Amino acid sequence: MHNPIIEKKHLTRAAIEGIRRVVPLKTTSARQLRLLLFMAGVLFCYTVARAYLIPFVHDESYSFLNAVNSPLSDVLSLRFKDANNHPLNSWGMFVFSKLLGSSELSLRLPNLLAHLIYLFASLMIVRRFPSTIVAISSFLVISAFVILDVNYPQDRSAVFLIPLLGIAVIFAMNDVLNLQIRVARIMSLSIAVMVALILSVNFLPSVNFHSTTVWPYAADAKRMLADLEREKIEEHGSQTIRLGIDWWFAPTINFYRVTRDLTWLEPVTRKGLEGEYDYHYFHPGSFELIEARGVQIIQEYEIAGNRLGKSK
Repeated sequence: MHNPIIEKKHLTRAAIEGIRRVVPLKTTSARQLRLLLFMAGVLFCYTVARAYLIPFVHDESYSFLNAVNSPLSDVLSLRFKDANNHPLNSWGMFVFSKLLGSSELSLRLPNLLAHLIYLFASLMIVRRFPSTIVAISSFLVISAFVILDVNYPQDRSAVFLIPLLGIAVIFAMNDVLNLQIRVARIMSLSIAVMVALILSVNFLPSVNFHSTTVWPYAADAKRMLADLEREKIEEHGSQTIRLGIDWWFAPTINFYRVTRDLTWLEPVTRKGLEGEYDYHYFHPGSFELIEARGVQIIQEYEIAGNRLGKSK
């Protein structure tokens, strides 16, 4: 006798079995999952430490000064239309700045939350692979370009394109491993190990807690401002001072001027080092110009090679 309910159950079971054959849903061993979770935890702790220790860089400071440090209506309406104004990030920075203040860590919390989501999605992808080597290699491929700050060309486009390419390659490797062809399996595992080693070697020079690959010039900003404040107190007392800078320092210095209430320092501009200034903060590439103006170097900074000078 025809029973549509029974037939429906049989079809559902057949569909589930078919899906399980094509996409193994529970192939990750407990040991492998613990290893992946440990790697994800280490990566997250690393980025939290960097978020706390690294000074605000050019783009972050520019976003805060123009898109976040504004009335709520301007922030929500995206009145500041700029490629550097990313709505979710700007709204998140605004909320956390009101709740927790304008420290580097609080303003980077939206990025850390996005990082957690990214790690979770990465784990959900790679935990489907039965091979521990492929799973770990896959996790590195997906994570390295965005999270580990690996220095590749076209870094901004890499945020989108390279992880997507990596995912396609990962699934292709997994398909090869599922084939019953010994040579293909060996080649796929060899490629996975090679990719993991290449990423590890390329990652090591980028490991630090003082600067980013794209904006290393901001590494000494806070230390420079502390030195400048001491120098200013000794030489100028309560007077405000003018600081000439290379243009890329402007957003970061103005960020700390606003968030730390450095009223003794006039706002810096992107006009460069030309003009009448009490002090100059510059990159080594501008040394000849500074030397020609007779500026006395009073402090050199090792990380980025920047220098602080005083007008004679």
